[in-house]
Amino acid sequence: MSTSARRRAREDGRAVTLRMSSMIVIACASLGAIVLGAGLGVMLEPWAPAWDVPAAEPEPEQEPEFDVRADLDDEAWDAPRDLPNALVAAELEAERYVAVGNAPGRRAAAADGVAPVPEAPREEGLLGTITDARLGGEDRDAFYLAVDANRRAESGTAGARFSSLRTTAGVDHRASYGVAQLTIRDHLFHLSRLTDAQLAEIGIGRLEIGLMQRRGEALGAWYEIVVERRAASDTASRAGLDAAQVRDAQTLAASGDRRALIARHGRRFAGSTGLPAEALAELADTLVLRRREVRDAFLRRYERDHGIGFDRASREGARMTTTARAIARERPDVQRVLERFGGGDAGAVSLAHYLGVGDVAENYYGWYARAAAESVGRVRYARVLEIADPISSRLRELSNFEHALAAVIGVRDLAGIERARMLARIGRCFHGAPGRARDAFFFDGDPRRPRATSAAELEAGIQEYRLGRQWSDERVQRAFDELAAERGLLP
Repeated sequence: MSTSARRRAREDGRAVTLRMSSMIVIACASLGAIVLGAGLGVMLEPWAPAWDVPAAEPEPEQEPEFDVRADLDDEAWDAPRDLPNALVAAELEAERYVAVGNAPGRRAAAADGVAPVPEAPREEGLLGTITDARLGGEDRDAFYLAVDANRRAESGTAGARFSSLRTTAGVDHRASYGVAQLTIRDHLFHLSRLTDAQLAEIGIGRLEIGLMQRRGEALGAWYEIVVERRAASDTASRAGLDAAQVRDAQTLAASGDRRALIARHGRRFAGSTGLPAEALAELADTLVLRRREVRDAFLRRYERDHGIGFDRASREGARMTTTARAIARERPDVQRVLERFGGGDAGAVSLAHYLGVGDVAENYYGWYARAAAESVGRVRYARVLEIADPISSRLRELSNFEHALAAVIGVRDLAGIERARMLARIGRCFHGAPGRARDAFFFDGDPRRPRATSAAELEAGIQEYRLGRQWSDERVQRAFDELAAERGLLP
């Protein structure tokens, strides 16, 4: 996954994490489900009931010099959006279709012109156990086709690896890892939902997971205060600060007074995150990536250097590095960030991405990863991720697929391999941007209230999801079609 909420996904996940004690066993949580009206279990990951989440406190108005949009990425939306969809039926009609719609897990009878989904063989080990507990019948068979298609389309297909974008946490601390490029926070979340017996089977302790999560969440709170300049009491509490200390830390960070920032707040920062006090000043360096004047200067310089405007989907590495280095030469604060990225072309491309695209949320997850790594040691951290990747990737895939099942449950003009193909495409949408996908396929984002009653309406939902995005489900769609052709599944 090339993006990673994240604000809404991040806050939903935090509500779950804060209610967990590292000493409490979450027995079989990964196999839990929310029962839908038609009997379909859908796992919302990360999810917390609205009535369990404290009401958000009003935030102070953002300062003009900082661009709040830089803190957002395309995995979630802060508020529900009105998405035009002329094909979507009235909600009552959709509910009626769901009531008499497809039964989950059933295997459709062969029909003229409908290619059936081949039965998938039994998967051995923990992955097979987890999958069989959540899916059955044709749904399970379709899921394994979607998994194979995703593997062909994933950026990490060649093997588990860290994301390529550098972060201000340091050159060794990347936001995501693995075949599916889940954030480190996501990997730990999924591990925490395994039973004690399952954790013992893979050689990971619940206490070490809890320690990495606590340190990561504490670091995340400092990031939100210092970089995103939030001041809500729950954020301050997680960082161990009161309101006056929050304001002081934000003022010092924005002014660039690194010495005073460390002197006044470094000890509390070190105590809650496990990182050295000096790392607080390094964290504050991220602020320069949010400054409007710096981002505007980059865009003007890019157009002057190359005669064209910067394209947010650009992969022109040579052009990006030229302009990024030029801006760094002009500003010591930008040069300091470039050095934290490790310099070189990879660091310059990362700098250009943040200044040109304007999305710096990757850095939140990089700092989360650094706190997690330092809490257990880098060797053990790398080993935990290596063990976790196939499991956490599978749990995320199951969640995505179950959301797709919820989206198609009221649709009766899809069957066999075409239904499996649609499930793979919709599941991919939930992988890329779950908040946006919920808006596109469900009324009020509620999986119990799907919007579509036909294949055409599902297609319209996919088109809504694509609006304004560079990424789409096309890679998975092509991969699925290639697989189907190779295996002779097309009619």
